[in-house]
Amino acid sequence: MTIRQYIILQRVTVAKQLLCTSSDIQKLPQVLGFSDYAHFAKTFKRLTGMTPKQFRLQNYQA
Repeated sequence: MTIRQYIILQRVTVAKQLLCTSSDIQKLPQVLGFSDYAHFAKTFKRLTGMTPKQFRLQNYQA
């Protein structure tokens, strides 16, 4: 695993935690260092098999 892959994996891990608790998923890419929401969603789906919205619907805890 390259350092770049490790950093992306860590960002997605944090994104999973924030998706379960955060109310605004549109701001997550900026917080996590992704260039925009489309890039974030594509990377998230590639690593988890689901979109951020799908993940949130299954795991959100209000």
